[in-house]
Amino acid sequence: MVDCQGLKWVDMFGPIGDNAGGIVEMSQQDYKEKPDYSRCVAIVATASLREMIKPGGLAILSNIIVGLLFRNLGSFTGHPLLGAKVVAAMLMFGTVSGILMALFLNTSGGAWDNAKKYIETGALGGKGSDCHKAAITRDT
Repeated sequence: MVDCQGLKWVDMFGPIGDNAGGIVEMSQQDYKEKPDYSRCVAIVATASLREMIKPGGLAILSNIIVGLLFRNLGSFTGHPLLGAKVVAAMLMFGTVSGILMALFLNTSGGAWDNAKKYIETGALGGKGSDCHKAAITRDT
């Protein structure tokens, strides 16, 4: 049996939920002429760039730190290209891991879609149930 109560509280997309408040507030405003779409785009773009500072810095700084660390270690052990070899290996491992993660996420997305369709057939409460809401949220 699938426990859908725990799925409602899983927040894999914390930064998205944190930054969605500005869009919700803007969508609830009373527009006299037409909505300000450029403001919506500005809110989303600014929030996404702000949330990517730390991961981007980690991706850049980790290569530099590992390269310098192993270059110094290689100079002591008589292997002057050790830093370059280690950084190349780290980048290759990261690329292969990224490909495998993409395949996994593609498969899990299909599984969420199938779970949603299964619930819509009437299982686990059917349409409108908490399980259905959780499946729609995760499928999206």
